[in-house]
Amino acid sequence: MMFGRTTVKIRMGLISVSLIMGILASGCSNGLKFQEDASAVSDKLSESFGTSSASPALEQSQPAEADTEEKDDWMSADNAEGKSLSELEAKGFVLLGKQVFEQNVEKKQDDNQQLVYGYFPLEDRWQQQFYLVNAADLVLSSLPASFASGFDLKNMESVSFRDVNYDGANDIIIIGNYTDVAEEGNKSDPVKLVSVYFEDNGKYIELAWYDDLMNRSVSDINIDRVEKKAASIYNQIVQKEQNDTDAEAIIGRLAELISRETLLETGDINFIAPYDSVRMFSEDAYSYELHLIYEVSKCIAKKTEQIASDPVGLAAKVKQYDELIGELVGTMSRFYYLETGKGTIWRTIGAYTTFDRQIAIHHYALASKDHAGGEESLKLSGLIENGKQLREDMLDFQKQALADKDDSIMLTNEEIDEISELVEQLDASMDIFVKLAENDNSVGVLIDFMNRTIDTKLSEM
Repeated sequence: MMFGRTTVKIRMGLISVSLIMGILASGCSNGLKFQEDASAVSDKLSESFGTSSASPALEQSQPAEADTEEKDDWMSADNAEGKSLSELEAKGFVLLGKQVFEQNVEKKQDDNQQLVYGYFPLEDRWQQQFYLVNAADLVLSSLPASFASGFDLKNMESVSFRDVNYDGANDIIIIGNYTDVAEEGNKSDPVKLVSVYFEDNGKYIELAWYDDLMNRSVSDINIDRVEKKAASIYNQIVQKEQNDTDAEAIIGRLAELISRETLLETGDINFIAPYDSVRMFSEDAYSYELHLIYEVSKCIAKKTEQIASDPVGLAAKVKQYDELIGELVGTMSRFYYLETGKGTIWRTIGAYTTFDRQIAIHHYALASKDHAGGEESLKLSGLIENGKQLREDMLDFQKQALADKDDSIMLTNEEIDEISELVEQLDASMDIFVKLAENDNSVGVLIDFMNRTIDTKLSEM
């Protein structure tokens, strides 16, 4: 097993979330029912894949890796836009149905728009895909994956254009019946799921936490119930009636809604979609994107405190680990900041690392309560080696900075001297962490976090 320190690239796509482009104009105020019959969908798939399943069977032959990458490109909004349905079908897209929508005469669109739905073959599964097309069957937009995309579409039920976040734009609500595949390969009973796509200046955004909240809290899903829940979510966040529209207060309430069981289980920052979430419910996404991440981290810390209240002693241990890891992360981040030219990007990385740390602490608390553990001793030895390598890198960089004749590193004498202090802080904090972790059977998740943090280096953009 390799534990050597590596240099990894921070993907800007995780920090500045890219948006799926789209063009839609509609004045529909009522849900439009799909007439697609479930048996007709099943028959169409049977023709294409030789199975009576409501979705293509995974055991069918899969496309080659190069073909898969090409299909992924075609599904993106930028690459699919302007393509015809026949071109998509030539690439493997299986058309299940389409629905023409009533036009909003005020927007004076030349062509009626249709929602096209079907499947696209990927390397290991068949991906549900929605396209918006015009009357000439040319793609206007590709809708992003949603909460429901992980299930097999059985049939579409309804679609509606409603302004669910009260910004004056028509958002898309899609309701369909889906099935899941059990471990033994049997289909589950159909379940009704909703996907909501937020429209913003011709772009379509899916918020994972929003769809998760909708599908877990709305019973017997239909358009009216979804609209009522959307109003409830909006009022809970914005609270205009209570005159509590302060931006920071809005972000705090948004963070509480997002910090649900699904986020705690997965620890996936994409579930938050910080930039898009703030923009959909606040006017200043750039100022408050990082604030939302920090607020979510605070919510997670509070939930961890509740979990750690029992058994006796766990709360103190969780607090000690949290403070110690915070010091270690601060030391590493400061060095990386100096090493990489003191870029402002580290403020963003700091917010994301804080979130990751709170998720790790939360999972540690859960593992401690359940007395869960793994190969902690092996993981700890790897962390020790990574820590030693980081220490050497810090000293080597300091020597390079001292010997630099043309000031290419751009550090002040005080900053060069500071590296010595950072090395001392690293040594002290790492020694304490190792002593704490040596006899802790549940510490693996914290060691994993520490190794990821050591491995985070902004060497290329």
